[in-house]
Amino acid sequence: MEPIVNMANTKETMRSRYASIFSQTKAIKAFVAYFLFQTGNFAAFSFFGTWLANDFSLSVQQLGTAMLILGLGNTIGSLSGSYLVRKFGIKVSLSLGLLILAACYVVLPFAAQLTMVEIHFLVIFFIGGVVFPIMLSLLQSLSVTARGTIAALSNAAMYGGTTIGGFAGGALYAAFSGFQAVSLFTSLLFIISLFVFVGSGIMNQQVEKERSIAK
Repeated sequence: MEPIVNMANTKETMRSRYASIFSQTKAIKAFVAYFLFQTGNFAAFSFFGTWLANDFSLSVQQLGTAMLILGLGNTIGSLSGSYLVRKFGIKVSLSLGLLILAACYVVLPFAAQLTMVEIHFLVIFFIGGVVFPIMLSLLQSLSVTARGTIAALSNAAMYGGTTIGGFAGGALYAAFSGFQAVSLFTSLLFIISLFVFVGSGIMNQQVEKERSIAK
């Protein structure tokens, strides 16, 4: 009988952790903002290869080489993100990062040369490498006792964004015969995500911490 009791207790504990997280309005808004970000992110990312192959006639090997720029930008952004956050603070880093990303995606489809596309990729994934850890740290700040639950919810939001983003991106690419609509969709979702993040109030506590450290 003991394993049954333990299993029941485990289920109750999991239920209470989810309830404690979703009882906070700012938690719901923060996860919605993260979901919107990932939806926009994967809507564009899923069709980079298709766009480059159609508009620039790249071979599979050339596409693989172009994709190296994405990984390079992401790596540099991840490594330098902590420095930028210390220098500018979480709120400014996230807000400015998402605005720059939105602007880059507006301009990206109009790049006439592959070199310009790769420069945009480098900037986009550099900024992405900075803002992604910020979002995860903000989500983790929602609870000090349910970090595993928050990690699971973060993954669920990301996978949900991947699914919806891929579907929406494909529909837009087909409907408008090109990447421009997909890119604008991504830009719009990044801006909405920023407003939802700011409106959730999740960054206020971090800002107070930064001010207290500065004093």
